Amino acid sequence: MGGNIGGIDNKISAQFYLFWTRMMEEGEHMVAILRSRKLRCLVLFVILVSVFIGCSKAPPLLKQMGPMKTKAGVAFNVQPEGESAMWFKAENARKTTVVVWGDTRLKTIFVSSKELTASIVPKELYSKPGRYQIYLLDTETGKKSNNLVFTVEE
Repeated sequence: MGGNIGGIDNKISAQFYLFWTRMMEEGEHMVAILRSRKLRCLVLFVILVSVFIGCSKAPPLLKQMGPMKTKAGVAFNVQPEGESAMWFKAENARKTTVVVWGDTRLKTIFVSSKELTASIVPKELYSKPGRYQIYLLDTETGKKSNNLVFTVEE
């Protein structure tokens, strides 16, 4: 097979096209609808795009963050303006991903799909001792990552 399949030229598309064609041949009612090669290619293209979009919108995964603790009221990773900041290692982060501390969304800077920074962590969030859940939220899809814990010691 190989060649150009509906404007898509690669081995995976060709293999998927063969699978799709076999599947269509087994369902007689669908074959009548999809007799046209152009229509089959269009359907294939739509399916491939849907799969690609679905895969690219996987939920974010929070792998690491830093720092992971501080003392109550003590600034950490202090920036030039005096604010505390954090860094995050992730997977599947997107420009629409934000860092959430408890119920508070932090101002988040998207660096790459694997790296984010929260440029400002408000002091009131780490003013009392406790263990605080931090996760990533894709604001477009609503998908959340796993939680990591930030500890504020006395």
